[in-house]
Amino acid sequence: MNYYFFNTDSDDGDARKDFRTCDLWFDNNMAFSGNNWEKYGLPLRRLKPADICLMYHNRIGIVGVGRVLENWDEHPYKNNKLVYIYNHFAEYRLSVDWYIDIRDNPVDSLSEFGYVPPRFLTQILKQNIDKATDLVRRLEMQIEYRGPDELYLPPNLQEGRVRNVPVDIHERNPIARKECIEHYGAICNVCGFKFSEKYGSIGDGLIHVHHVIPLGMSKGIHQVDPVKDLRPVCANCHTIIHRQIPPFTIEEVKIFIESNRNITNKR
Repeated sequence: MNYYFFNTDSDDGDARKDFRTCDLWFDNNMAFSGNNWEKYGLPLRRLKPADICLMYHNRIGIVGVGRVLENWDEHPYKNNKLVYIYNHFAEYRLSVDWYIDIRDNPVDSLSEFGYVPPRFLTQILKQNIDKATDLVRRLEMQIEYRGPDELYLPPNLQEGRVRNVPVDIHERNPIARKECIEHYGAICNVCGFKFSEKYGSIGDGLIHVHHVIPLGMSKGIHQVDPVKDLRPVCANCHTIIHRQIPPFTIEEVKIFIESNRNITNKR
């Protein structure tokens, strides 16, 4: 799996200028380019299903994260079928699931990566992969179980400014959460932690609910089985689960705990 920057309105391209092109990308679940085949078409061959793309919009920042769904079809769209570029050029399209939408709370690429992506498609190089995976992990954790009060803030340690932040997140079903906890109990499925045993009655019923298949990897509205698809986990274990993309499994995190326990006992 590779990581890429997509610039929705790069200065070297022929994107429409009459409205925000990033909105087109979200509306169509596509990445677009156009004009010269060698410069704007062929680079799309590099992208493979499951590659992660950061959507960048000039003078706004990183506005979304997506996952490539299929190989590029190599088809040039023309004339009245155009969506993204001017009518006298061919248009190229790649199907991408833009599953994180932060258009109203964009990320500053200079703060995160130290540069602004200059071209319509830029692979994130090896020395910046850790930065990319960490950013996506943080954003996915926000989608998985955080609220609007814990949305992305740039890493400059400033706090206190009041912000009104609308946000698109994957909707959860509270009934499924309730049935999951009723089945398994409010006990961490990984380490066995129970809030009420640690903090008393104030911790009764407190627990995170983890989606075995992250919502960001699910396509649209789907049926949830509270027993098969969800697991109660404590905040600490939930954080460890999402230390990588795709997340660690519950079984893998149990192995981490047991392995560390064995190492500690040998000291």
